[in-house]
Amino acid sequence: MLSLLIPQETLPKVLKRLGKLAKTAGVTLEELPGTTTLIKGAKILTCSRVTIGDLPSTGGYDFVAKIEHLKEGNVISRAPSETLSLEHEWRTAEPHCEHCEVKRNRKETFLLRQHQIRLMQIGRNCLADFLLTNPARLVAQAELVRAVGGELDDEHWGSYGGYWAVSPVAYIACAVASTERHGFIKSGDPGRSTRIDADWLSGGGLGDRKAWLEEQPTEDQIECAHQILAWAANPGENASEYRWNLALAVKEHTVRKHEGLLASAPAAYFRELGRELARKQKTPIPRPEGYAVEQGEVFKGEVELIRHYLYASDNKWGSMKAICTFRTDAGHELVWFASGIAPKPDMIGMRFQIKGRCKKHEPAKGQFYQRAVLSRVTWKPAEIKEEAKAS
Repeated sequence: MLSLLIPQETLPKVLKRLGKLAKTAGVTLEELPGTTTLIKGAKILTCSRVTIGDLPSTGGYDFVAKIEHLKEGNVISRAPSETLSLEHEWRTAEPHCEHCEVKRNRKETFLLRQHQIRLMQIGRNCLADFLLTNPARLVAQAELVRAVGGELDDEHWGSYGGYWAVSPVAYIACAVASTERHGFIKSGDPGRSTRIDADWLSGGGLGDRKAWLEEQPTEDQIECAHQILAWAANPGENASEYRWNLALAVKEHTVRKHEGLLASAPAAYFRELGRELARKQKTPIPRPEGYAVEQGEVFKGEVELIRHYLYASDNKWGSMKAICTFRTDAGHELVWFASGIAPKPDMIGMRFQIKGRCKKHEPAKGQFYQRAVLSRVTWKPAEIKEEAKAS
């Protein structure tokens, strides 16, 4: 009987991952009532305990281990009932099958034991013939053992694998929140790095609990994290080493040891889209008093596009309109309900020269600062001379 501690936040995924294999393998998988609190340093984690029954015999043979034969050596997934490590020779053993005695380049072999006597090494394709029964249960046992082995990683928590698990998308959302607030700060640069900040945001809120709650990712930042995850998972052909490694990191179930890669993902994503959200300054965005322009007067100047929303218009054609929000260097916000040609969503972070008349003022509400509403705006990217106009 094997006992496994699983963090409650990851329990549904772990049970789903192991449950199907356990059923096919003929092994009981049971969640015990109650919880276990683990303490490691300053971290506290609440876990549920799951038990995994003994592996049954198949065709009169007990599963001992599965050997994956690689160029540099063999990866061995040992059955929990094998309390002693296998002889070192198996780490470099040839992919030999004692049943057929045919020499071939096998990717995996199985170690079986009958009546607690001697080990036999059998090739996967020979299992059915050797056991004289369907080997599906034995193969499922091997896959279950390998999956449980992943939960028993040395980096995990507890005596049998409870661990503090943060999914890549949750960690990236915290990195987005940090990057938008402070700019991207590399490890080793002055100030609190994005990685350290994301670690704190994705952790248990140690230290200043109030600040931790206030700085948690917003719904927009979580949505942005999902977009970054989709972008990172598809690096395309001839990807750089960074993009290749990032693609592998976001496909993991947990962050593991890829915090640095994942913390840099938002800045890389924004940079590829022409965004400027990874700023140099380390100070928060200013929140000035008043408005950028008085009501009825014309605003003209250079601004940054910081938000872009699309909404359906009321006309019978069902066309979409855009709400563009700009920010001045002084921190004032300007909003434009565009009815014509407007900047695109992927231009967020770019700077523009705009001109428009102030239609009204809107007081601060929700996450928005005090802002002026403009009408009949003309705009152009700051580095382009030709002007685009919209009504």
